[in-house]
Amino acid sequence: MGLPFIPTRLGRFIINNLATPGGEAKKCEKHIRSSSGLALFIAESSDKESWINVGRSFERVVLKATILNIKHAHMNMPCEEVAVRKKLQKHLGLKKGQPLLLLRIGYSNPMPKSYRRPVEDVLIES
Repeated sequence: MGLPFIPTRLGRFIINNLATPGGEAKKCEKHIRSSSGLALFIAESSDKESWINVGRSFERVVLKATILNIKHAHMNMPCEEVAVRKKLQKHLGLKKGQPLLLLRIGYSNPMPKSYRRPVEDVLIES
């Protein structure tokens, strides 16, 4: 899990018993049902230019959402798992387009901020 302080046996238990595809699907369903809306970003084709365009579109949407105090959260599994992505593609009637990024969007209470080091600690003057 990338957390060296977690004993190996505990890590194996979590992976084998809690991080199951079915469990992930149930978690995704719960998150989706509690969201105000969804935003799906679709690449026109499977090439670098289309992927970059998806990234640019994503950037514009989340910057505007932030200005409007609309929160967003990534829903990775539906687009990362090839079998699920293909089902989504078929369900939406997409011939060439590939769903690459799914976001939950809506108004929400703020989450705790991530720890950030002071700028002075990371800048090096030359």
